[in-house]
Amino acid sequence: MHACSQRLNSLISPPGRLVGSDGVIIDAEEITTRAIQLAEALATQVADGEAVGLLSDNSVDWVIADLGLQSLNVTVIPIPGFFTAAQVQHLLASRKIGAVIAARGQPPAFATSWLDPIALPGLASLALYKRVADTPAAVPGAVYQKVTFTSGSTAEPKGISLTAEQQWTVAKSLDHVLAPLNLRRHLVMLPLSVLLENLAGVYAGLSMGAEVVIPPLSATGLTGSSGFDAQQAIRTIRDSGAQSLITLPQMLREMVSCLASSGEQLPNLKFVAVGGGKVAPDLIQRARTQGLPVYEGYGLSELASVVALNLPQQDRVGSVGQPLPHVQVKIAADGEILVGPSVDCHANAGLGLNRGWVATGDLGHIDQDGFLYVTGRKKNLLITGFGRNVSPEWPEALLLSCDEIAQAFVYGEAQTRLSALIYPRQANASDDSLAQAISRINATLPDYAQIGQWHRLPEPFTYANGLLTANGRMKRGAILQRYESIFSSELIQRSLTT
Repeated sequence: MHACSQRLNSLISPPGRLVGSDGVIIDAEEITTRAIQLAEALATQVADGEAVGLLSDNSVDWVIADLGLQSLNVTVIPIPGFFTAAQVQHLLASRKIGAVIAARGQPPAFATSWLDPIALPGLASLALYKRVADTPAAVPGAVYQKVTFTSGSTAEPKGISLTAEQQWTVAKSLDHVLAPLNLRRHLVMLPLSVLLENLAGVYAGLSMGAEVVIPPLSATGLTGSSGFDAQQAIRTIRDSGAQSLITLPQMLREMVSCLASSGEQLPNLKFVAVGGGKVAPDLIQRARTQGLPVYEGYGLSELASVVALNLPQQDRVGSVGQPLPHVQVKIAADGEILVGPSVDCHANAGLGLNRGWVATGDLGHIDQDGFLYVTGRKKNLLITGFGRNVSPEWPEALLLSCDEIAQAFVYGEAQTRLSALIYPRQANASDDSLAQAISRINATLPDYAQIGQWHRLPEPFTYANGLLTANGRMKRGAILQRYESIFSSELIQRSLTT
C-alpha cells in the first residue's frame, strides 16, 4: 500500500485537515493513515472491479471511506440518504453493488438480504455490509473511481461516471482560483453524496490546506430532501467559525430573510458559493447587504461539478463567473453552452470516454470580458403564441427574489401570455400581495416575458410529492402533468393588467 500512501499524500497537499462534529481535528497524516488501513481491510473483502456503495450522514468517516476506496480498483457509489427505497434498489441493481459501507449498528433498510456488518479499521461509525449470496461479478473493462447519482428526477436516477483524476483536477482548479482568499476553514453544508460538496467542498478544501468542518446534516439545518431550518444553519455557521461554505439558492433565500429579520452578522465568512440553480441578481445583492459574501457559480455532474465561478477579484453579478482554468467554454450557434475539450467524463457507464466538446443542454452567452451567463435549459425553452423564445428560468428567478414568493413555475408554450404557478412564502399572504409582487417583476420584463395569468398553489412543490428533485430543482414535466387542467386554459386564476 506504499503507492496508496504516495497517492493520498500527493492529493492532500498542502496538508488539509478534517474537523468532526466533536471538534476533534484530524491532520493529513492521520487522514492518510486511516484511509490506508481501511483500504488494506477492504482489499480482502471486495473483488477487483467491484462497486461499493457509501451510505451515511455527513461525517469524517464518510470522507475517510471515500479516500480509502480511491486506492483500490473499485468504484465508489455515494448513495443519497434522501433516495426512496425504490431508487436505492434501482441503484443497487443497475450498478451491481456487492457491498455497502453504512452506519454501524443502524443497517440500511435494504440490509435484510445482506450479511452482518463487518467492522473496518479507520472508521469509528461505519461498517461494511455484503450481499448474502450471488455477489455481483466484477465489472469488465475500465473501472471508474466514482459514480455519482444525480438528484433523482425519476424513479431510475442517472449515474455519472468519473475518474479520480477528473475529480481532483476540479479541486486543484478551485484551489488555484481561490488561493488569493487564503481560506482556512470550510463548513460542509450539503450532503457529501452531492458531488458539488464532495469535490468543491472537501477535496478543494483539503487541496488548499484548509480545515474542513463536517457536522451532521441536522446541524446545518437540512432534513430529508428539502427541509431547511435557516436559523439552525446560521447558528452552525457562526459557531464553526467558517470562512467559506457552499449553499443552494433556496437555502440562501431563507438565510438572507432570517439575517434581515434578526440583524445578525456572520463576520468570519469570506466566500459563499451558490449554485445548483438560477440565482436572481437581486438575491445576490440582498445577501451581500446582509454581510454574506455570495458568489454564483455553474457546473454539472457530467462535467465533474464546477465549470465557472465568480470570485471577489473577478465578479459580475448576473453571470456565473469566468470558466475555471481546467476547462474551456464556447457557445454553439443555437445558444447552447459547450464545455471542453479538456473535460473527460461519461454518463451511465457506457463504452469509452466522452472526449471533446460536451453539450451541456444549457443556453447562455459569454460577454466580452469572458463572463458566462446561463439563461435557461435548452429543453425548457418556450415559444409563445407570438413566436418569441423565452427561458422560463428568467422570470422564475426574478419572481423568487420577492419576499412574498417561495416557489414559482412559469409556462407559456404557444400561449399569448405567460402563466405562473405561485406558492407564497407565508401561508397567510393575501392574493393582493402576491399580485403586487408579480406586477413589480413584470415592470422589469419585456412584454413577451411578463406574467399574464397566475394560480396560487394549495401546497408547495416537494421531493415527497414528486415535483422537486432532491437538490430543489423543479421537475417540469411532472408539474405540467400534475397541473395540466390549469395550463389548458389561458385564464388560470388571476389575470394581471400590465
